[in-house]
Amino acid sequence: MVLTELVTHSFQARFTISNRSIVRSGLTRLQYNMNRLTRDLVRRAAVRQRAQGLVEYAFILAGVALAVVVALFALGPRISAFYTSIGTSIPVS
Repeated sequence: MVLTELVTHSFQARFTISNRSIVRSGLTRLQYNMNRLTRDLVRRAAVRQRAQGLVEYAFILAGVALAVVVALFALGPRISAFYTSIGTSIPVS
């Protein structure tokens, strides 16, 4: 019986303290919860925007890498012929 009273008293004390801090700030419980929800949503939106920026940069980097690979495959034979002609034009002593 004594343990139950201690637990109940402890819970009531914590609840009263949390309500007093809300009352001191002049907010109702609903206003406090709405403020907290809004703060959390804004924080999450900021994280999403940072992640979105990183994803956009990754797409740009992948596009540039793909363009380089396509260009190398398309121009590969010409580049090879160019360097081969340079190599054959150099006299070997």
